[in-house]
Amino acid sequence: MPYKKRYVRIFFVIVIAVMSLDVTPPSCPGMSRPKRWLSAFLNRVGLWQGQWVMFSPNPVLNNAYLTAEIDDKDGNRTYWDSPDWKHVSNWEKFYRFRDMNYYNRIYLPQNLLATNDFADYLARTSSKSPVARLKLVRTPMTMVVPETGTLPKRDDTIWISSSNFLTERRYDP
Repeated sequence: MPYKKRYVRIFFVIVIAVMSLDVTPPSCPGMSRPKRWLSAFLNRVGLWQGQWVMFSPNPVLNNAYLTAEIDDKDGNRTYWDSPDWKHVSNWEKFYRFRDMNYYNRIYLPQNLLATNDFADYLARTSSKSPVARLKLVRTPMTMVVPETGTLPKRDDTIWISSSNFLTERRYDP
């Protein structure tokens, strides 16, 4: 057997083994420690996945949008808003799913540098005059799931809103 075929087969055996271990529940006997080692390795190489909480019995349903308060050097205040995803068409959500994921994850502590970079980007692109200050806020809208566990009709949906300060940037002239 040529070496190339052997290496390809070994590669696929390793990929299948890694995928199998990754999806094995941590409650399986003897899987806790290997899963931690694998998780640490996969995190380092960027092949991690978060929890999938969109399914029963307790789906986490939320939408968030970002708002920037922008003060220019002349004292004028303008606002920038990301899309409010619950009011966007399904096609636009599909087309802009990367934007939606970016806006929904920018508030995480490990993304603080991206938050500051995004604020700087908005300061450069959202105002015609030089920006003196930019304040970025995240507003999550969390759906209240009824006690029955079923999803309510669109008109009966109750949303809880809150505001989370992300960053404030000041710019010199």
